[in-house]
Amino acid sequence: MTERYNQDVKANTTGGISDKSGFTLVELIVVLVILAILAAILVPALLGWIDKAKEKGVILECREVVHASQATATEIYGKKGEVTVFDVRASETKAEILKLADVTGTIQNISINNNHIINYLRYRTADGIVVTYNIDADVRYVIGSSYSADAKGYYDWVDDARVDKNLNYDLKGTQELQKVFKEENGGEFPGLTEWEAQLIDAPSDNNLEWRPYMADGTVLLGAAAPSSNLNVNLLFYNGNYYYHENGYGKKDGASITDKGNFDVSVLDAAPSSKEYQKDGKATWIRYDP
Repeated sequence: MTERYNQDVKANTTGGISDKSGFTLVELIVVLVILAILAAILVPALLGWIDKAKEKGVILECREVVHASQATATEIYGKKGEVTVFDVRASETKAEILKLADVTGTIQNISINNNHIINYLRYRTADGIVVTYNIDADVRYVIGSSYSADAKGYYDWVDDARVDKNLNYDLKGTQELQKVFKEENGGEFPGLTEWEAQLIDAPSDNNLEWRPYMADGTVLLGAAAPSSNLNVNLLFYNGNYYYHENGYGKKDGASITDKGNFDVSVLDAAPSSKEYQKDGKATWIRYDP
């Protein structure tokens, strides 16, 4: 009787231990595999949702800037009876727009059409994300690198490169900027568009090419022949084209320095092509469409 009792106790005890032994190794492996599969499915979906939410926020921020730009342009028109691209590109105007939009980014480029409508705006957020607004594009707001193949697009690219690489406005900064710009374009500086060539009466088979220069705390793009690094025929600065005339109606080239001390005030004060009067003095002229 005692022996039978001990056997029953032993059996019950053993059975109890077996019931509480938990997962076997095989079961643990199965659970881990299932968790890995779920992670592979859910994590990318979650990251994609986060990215989309961030993109939506960036586009909304740019949209606020576009709306503020239009409101500011309308206000200028109400006061002056007209509003030009030079009005909306002025530094003080850009500052007012950013304040009105309540954002901390920067307006890299902005244009307005003949109907006084903001038709192009390139905005860089405080986090360095670039959003381009183009009223004529199928997708009006584009995030990331969207550079047109002309001076405006090249200027946007080199300005982004300068910020990303934290380059100084000096000779060394110019050399480094030209190096990366050349590499970006397949080892060659890009040429002018047909329209840009016509702007300075250059033949379609001209050998002029765009190069970036650091000057007076800003970036310039200069169109020069390969053998003449400093004698430029066309400049792009602050969203505008500038060409040089000898004072008697002949478009020519002018020497600029790449040592970071070119006086851009001569461009800020340059007469527009609509108001320029030949006076026998060589000068830079701002192209006014």
